[in-house]
Amino acid sequence: MGGLPDVIDHEIMHWRSGAVYEIDPATLGQCTGFKDRKGKLVFEGDVVEYTRHGRKITAPITYSDDHACFFADVDGDVDKDCLYEIGYPKIIGNIHDTPELLQEGAP
Repeated sequence: MGGLPDVIDHEIMHWRSGAVYEIDPATLGQCTGFKDRKGKLVFEGDVVEYTRHGRKITAPITYSDDHACFFADVDGDVDKDCLYEIGYPKIIGNIHDTPELLQEGAP
């Protein structure tokens, strides 16, 4: 299959090069099918930045079973922006490698 890796236990092997990488399954996120402003695919768990009503928003991307969409989890259950409504956010990190981006007062 074109470009899809083989996943074996906690390792991933690139189909063309044969290179094997160890992965932590807890850090894998679903591809949303959306792209950021630079054309990079957005994944569940990415932390994005965008502007809404003149206010800069920083939020993680998660999936809502209730709304059947990926969204920016702005304020827990209170405030959510569906990814298709945001447009093209800027990916600034992810919840696994850069969790500090979600702390109060983070840049």
